[in-house]
Amino acid sequence: MKRFLSLLLALMLGMFSYQVSAQQNDGNMMRSHGSVTTDPSVTTNDVTNLSLTSATLNATITNPDDVNITDMGFEWRKIMGGFNTVATGTGSGNTFSATLNDLTPDAGYVYKAFITFDGTTKYGEEVYFTTTDVGVQDYLEQKLTLYPNPVTDMVSVTTDDANIQITGVEIYNAYGQLVNTVAFTENPLCINVSGMADGMYFVRVKTDSGVVTKSFVKK
Repeated sequence: MKRFLSLLLALMLGMFSYQVSAQQNDGNMMRSHGSVTTDPSVTTNDVTNLSLTSATLNATITNPDDVNITDMGFEWRKIMGGFNTVATGTGSGNTFSATLNDLTPDAGYVYKAFITFDGTTKYGEEVYFTTTDVGVQDYLEQKLTLYPNPVTDMVSVTTDDANIQITGVEIYNAYGQLVNTVAFTENPLCINVSGMADGMYFVRVKTDSGVVTKSFVKK
């Protein structure tokens, strides 16, 4: 054989075909064809929905050849004194995510995405984030809502943070007298105030992290 010629043709991202040609001494050409498939990869994206005690981890998969991915998720830990923990990822298409709860406020964390296929696990780059440092009382004020205001018959108390455990609600009139005590049994909690006299009222919302006082006007 006098020479070899190797040619790679990029047909699409991740998939290549090749042609190898060899010229014999008699001038005849011998050719061989084949293809190569590139393994899928995963990219660790920035967190979203970052709060005092929770965060959503995100990742993107590149898998142009539709290799069967058997597992996906995140390895994460607290930067100071943490241990690696696995969070299972959920999603559709080429993205997946996982939400972490019960994190420490104003603390640093690191995580990386992973995918498993054909018995092989591949990881994305590490991404760092820090939970918010809003004070607990300020955070409760933000996350506890009282509506409508003014009110005629029904007033509602609610929170959009599942980590906040409301333990009870007390209603006081403008003179500081306790006029109603309600156990928190559902979210939102609807309270019938139609029988109360018109005027200003104060609502003490008790939680496992502190007490927040809201007010409403009964008309």
